[in-house]
Amino acid sequence: MAPAEAGAEGGRFAHTTRSLRVRNFRLYYLGQLASMCGTWTQTVALAWLVLDLTDSGTSVGLLTACQFLPVLLLGAWGGVVADRFDNRRAVLAVQCFLCAQATALATVVLADVAQLWMLYAFAALQGIGTAMDTPTRQSLVGEMVETADLPNALALNAGLVQLARIVGPAAAAALIEVVGTGVCFAVNAASFVVIIAAVLALDTSRFVHRPRSTSVPARVRDGLSYVRRTPALRDLLLLTSVTSSVSVCAVVVTPILARDTFDGGAGLFGLLAASMGVGALGGATMVAARRATTRRQLVTTIGVGATAFVLVAVSPLPAVAVVPLVAAGFANLSTGVTLNASLQMGARPDMRGRVIALFFLVAQGSNVVAGPVFGGLAELLGPRSAFAIGGLLALGAATVMFGRWRTSLADAPAAAHQAGPPAYA
Repeated sequence: MAPAEAGAEGGRFAHTTRSLRVRNFRLYYLGQLASMCGTWTQTVALAWLVLDLTDSGTSVGLLTACQFLPVLLLGAWGGVVADRFDNRRAVLAVQCFLCAQATALATVVLADVAQLWMLYAFAALQGIGTAMDTPTRQSLVGEMVETADLPNALALNAGLVQLARIVGPAAAAALIEVVGTGVCFAVNAASFVVIIAAVLALDTSRFVHRPRSTSVPARVRDGLSYVRRTPALRDLLLLTSVTSSVSVCAVVVTPILARDTFDGGAGLFGLLAASMGVGALGGATMVAARRATTRRQLVTTIGVGATAFVLVAVSPLPAVAVVPLVAAGFANLSTGVTLNASLQMGARPDMRGRVIALFFLVAQGSNVVAGPVFGGLAELLGPRSAFAIGGLLALGAATVMFGRWRTSLADAPAAAHQAGPPAYA
């Protein structure tokens, strides 16, 4: 490679990873990596355990609903916590709660006393933690880097989640085959020690502080009203509701596809889940390297994900299904990060926590309905049909947004901030 080319490559890499130059973000990033790997290990193991206990796709879908119903009910209040209270302390409290949840789950399963209702209850407790954790954790990222670097930090953050989606399922598959699901939950409990230590080590004197408000009830109402009166944010949330509902199809249906369609075990399930993680990691890297994201790119990635789902549905062998699953992970992650960054950067600083909460309320709360629906479709019509239906729904969403944005697809930014912050009326 010529020196100029090497310099260009180094410059692109430095641009893509620029947020990691910030000590606080670097510590937090590494702590989250350990925690997220543990979380995905638990997620895969819990889905497999429910499927093994019940032999029912609907039961797996109900597990997803239990995980995300608290997000639907409490998500807006998570935004209130993020906007009003110290995010570092809030994150510490939530991580301790989730550590206790994982420890109790591991104890019950290792003691061989687990029943289905217990697993649903533990999933609901995890959902309560997630409802508080996601907006406070995302808001804390916003206090570690300058506003201009926030999209990069969010993309890198999403990238580590997807790296965890590779490591976690692979670890879960190996652990399930060798020592069983209980150890997976114990590994997750141990992983929280790392993130707790990282948050305690943050230098708060280097935080980028932002305005906070005080009226809790008014703040919830104001956040909803703010988004309702801001067309750019409203459109992005509507699109989030559809794409997130489709994305959960892969979470619910993949274990059924691995076992019933391809006659595989936990190892194959882990491979298929990790395949989506590989693609998603690539998607996060691409988004992190971008300086801007256009509406055309957003609609295109939704279309790519829709096509990938349909290709999974017609794949004759697991080795063939891996390729479109990688593409689906790439498209789903690219879409999600772009929507998230667009909403955060388009929101007023004092509203950002509530907008983050609404994004995750819509993104994860939609799983309450979509999880059981896709699980039931997989049980009634088969996993292939469930994937195909999900792909067609995503394709419909891409078509509708193409129609709404057709006059501005070429150059209008997907991120509202790039056109200036929306007015509040």
